[in-house]
Amino acid sequence: MIEIRFDYENEVQSGNDTVLIWTMRVRHKKVKGGDWIVSHGNSYIRFDPKTQKAIYHRDYFDMGEFLYENIPVVGGIVRYIRKKAAQK
Repeated sequence: MIEIRFDYENEVQSGNDTVLIWTMRVRHKKVKGGDWIVSHGNSYIRFDPKTQKAIYHRDYFDMGEFLYENIPVVGGIVRYIRKKAAQK
């Protein structure tokens, strides 16, 4: 990993639960020649009401967008499938 950045775009709260909407940017020397890879996702975090510390955390993002589309040959296949699925 050369570099990673997160841009937080929105936050939704309900009681002790929070969802953060983000865009992740990653550079890795072995993927896309070190160019930026962009992936969109969100994090679901639950907080303990007494301590306000995070007691649960899970990230959700599109692995195809993040990795598979950026691997030679596999990336072309994934982009083709995504394009065909969007047409239906």
